[in-house]
Amino acid sequence: MTALLLLVLASSPPDAGVSLSALEVVKTARPLEGAPGRGPAALVVLDGTVTLRSCTGPVTLRAGEAALVEGQFRERLEVDAKAKARVLVAATRDGELAARPCHRGDGGSALPFVLPRVSPEVWPLPGNLGAVTLLAGQHLADQLSVAKLFLAADAGVPRHLHPVSLEALHAVSGDGALEVADAGSSVKAGETVLIPAATWHEFRAGRAFTGWQFYWPAGPEQRFRKVDAGTPTGPR
Repeated sequence: MTALLLLVLASSPPDAGVSLSALEVVKTARPLEGAPGRGPAALVVLDGTVTLRSCTGPVTLRAGEAALVEGQFRERLEVDAKAKARVLVAATRDGELAARPCHRGDGGSALPFVLPRVSPEVWPLPGNLGAVTLLAGQHLADQLSVAKLFLAADAGVPRHLHPVSLEALHAVSGDGALEVADAGSSVKAGETVLIPAATWHEFRAGRAFTGWQFYWPAGPEQRFRKVDAGTPTGPR
């Protein structure tokens, strides 16, 4: 393996079901090596371009694109960057993708199965107060969902809960006020928040807010899908 630079910018507690880290990659890195758990993972490119080495061949991702990685052999996923790139990696503790994995190589050379997700669905929020860009979560195999959340200044997500899904939120820009189980806190760019399943929470942006959302297992993101003229489904 060539030289690498792997800088942890933000990380969530390893025992929470999902470990979330923001990384800078130069040349080649194994971003899932040492990540807790053995479940599927998601990788989102924040800046730059990277190429993932998978058992089906190379997968190239650009800024704003994502990929899901099967849990088996995920620690051997190699990410190449010709120039410095920033990626966000969410690794789950257990479970598997609903897809047939392939394992090219044997012993220490086997590579993980990778599902690229580069064709997003964009769902406007009611009142043009923001939008959700869903990259993973609309397919049967996507048991881990990945979405980009944008909220206009002073826009909010009302109080709700997810009965069985954990939510991880990484703030990219802007700020806001988050209330989880009646405890309030502020969220600003670069910070990561974990919201346990079956926990009431709400969020309101201060300045215009952009962040990446992950749900494990997938499901809650479907509430943003439009059923008819601008009417989303209820919380899941």
